[in-house]
Order: sequence, then C-alpha cells, then structure tokens
Amino acid sequence: MPRWVCDDADDQDGNRADHFRFGLILHVINGLAPQISLRDIWYGRLPFVGMMVLGMILLAIFPQIALFLPELIMGPAL
Repeated sequence: MPRWVCDDADDQDGNRADHFRFGLILHVINGLAPQISLRDIWYGRLPFVGMMVLGMILLAIFPQIALFLPELIMGPAL
C-alpha cells in the first residue's frame, strides 16, 4: 500500500502544517495571486486553526457535545 494512503488514514483532521497538501495549496494560492505574500497566506489561515483548536478544547471539556446525536439515535450506552 502506498505511504500516502496510510498518511491520509491517520490524518483525518487535516490540520498538520507540515503536510504535503498544505504546502502544495500554499504555493498554488501564491501562484494564482502573486501579489499576496506567502506570509499573508500563512497568517490568513491562523483564525481557522484557532477555531479548530477551540473546538477540540470544547469537545475535551464537554464530550456531551459530540455524544448528543449518537445517543439520540442509538439510545444511551448500556
């Protein structure tokens, strides 16, 4: 099995900054809009990373948020 298949399987959240696809997309955006610097593109991504981190913190503190719908559909755990 190719390594990238395994890499995709263990990277479902997609927020690794060193990931190949992020670097590729970063340079594609820079190629489409060369007047925007790579630094601006990188910093423009930070609010979204911050929201993901906040979401993970909220889920860690209040796991009921993630468990609400499965419990509604399947019923409470035995």
